[in-house]
Amino acid sequence: MTFLERIRSSLNLAVLLKDDLSPDKLAFGELYLEVEEKKRDIIRNSTGHFLLIDLPEGKQTITGSGYYYSKGTRAIEVKQGKVFIGNVPVNAINPVISITLNPKSNYPFPEGITIITGKIIDANYKPIDGASIKVTEFPLKSAISEPGGGFFIRFDSADGNRNITLTVKKDGYKTLKKVFFLKKDTPTRIGTIMFTKL
Repeated sequence: MTFLERIRSSLNLAVLLKDDLSPDKLAFGELYLEVEEKKRDIIRNSTGHFLLIDLPEGKQTITGSGYYYSKGTRAIEVKQGKVFIGNVPVNAINPVISITLNPKSNYPFPEGITIITGKIIDANYKPIDGASIKVTEFPLKSAISEPGGGFFIRFDSADGNRNITLTVKKDGYKTLKKVFFLKKDTPTRIGTIMFTKL
């Protein structure tokens, strides 16, 4: 005779990954969610929420990311089956939180945004990460190249339709200065910038 044991599960948290640049404010493409500790696999439902079931007690970090996005995190704590963010309990009836993700340089930036994107490579066409890219005309505008060499810098709409100078630096390489035309309300793709070693 076989007895079936009744298994009880409880939803601790539903996590929605967001994107301030997309029309519906939802992240898209391949998306991922990770938690440091879990008892059950993470489920993604048809509405795009990642469902965390039966989380263990204690503090941990939830990390969201995606093909077009850098990692974004939220710290939570599970105490006596309830989820807290800081000292604030998450609504147990509707336990939904969001993580807003920042785009990477491969993001399909829509028209209406003044932005410049490019890629830093070496003389062997290998991507260079960690290079500093600064805009001479706008000292507060800068970026660091990503592991794949890509970068982007976002501007205000009023900053467009003008030439800008990018200064690119990285230890071990010659500093570069390149002038590009920045189009207003348009993603400007400048292609690759090649570094040479000192």
